[in-house]
Amino acid sequence: KLLEDIRRNYSNCEWQESSTLPLPVLLKECSGHITLISMTAYEAAYMGVSSLLLCPTLKSDGVNSKMFEDLRASGFAELSEINIVSIIKWIQEVRRHDSFLQFNPDYTWDSTVEWMLGSPYKDYKNQ
Repeated sequence: KLLEDIRRNYSNCEWQESSTLPLPVLLKECSGHITLISMTAYEAAYMGVSSLLLCPTLKSDGVNSKMFEDLRASGFAELSEINIVSIIKWIQEVRRHDSFLQFNPDYTWDSTVEWMLGSPYKDYKNQ
């Protein structure tokens, strides 16, 4: 009921088709992306879309507190409680950005892959 109410009240909200359509098609039309803890937050940032992260384990004392630090530091992700007032406020205020990668004009393909895959890629590349 909550998701359907949000979709009805905000023309840029969708939750049913997102399970079947390709993510880039959806993100092209989005102002924001709401998830518990999905790595699609990086794909959203690549397309200039901010994410609202709702998983309690992302809090500073949580087991996943280090996840998405880069996105949060650059304004592409924000933590929130699972609270309807907070979620609606975020929906009303969220705006598209330039792509996350455009914040660094010196990026290369290797730095992009490293950014997306993290240190395991860097370690593999340096073997």
